[in-house]
Amino acid sequence: MKQNKIEWGAVLHEPWVAGEDVDDIVHTWAEDGSTTIFKVPYQLRDTIIEIQGWLSKKYAAVDRFGRLLQDANDFFKGDGF
Repeated sequence: MKQNKIEWGAVLHEPWVAGEDVDDIVHTWAEDGSTTIFKVPYQLRDTIIEIQGWLSKKYAAVDRFGRLLQDANDFFKGDGF
């Protein structure tokens, strides 16, 4: 069975925030900067925002590390010394 690669950047590129209503979470899309409002159980809203914020920070760190590895790879391939 073929597995599809999941692109998490669109969901994790920046932390979500609480919306105006107690059950709203506001998300900004990476592709075009538009916003989406998710309706969630109000009891879980703050926990969901906290978890997504933590994941967003981890995603950013992994992305930076991947870019550093790519830069190092490019450096050593091209007589960077």
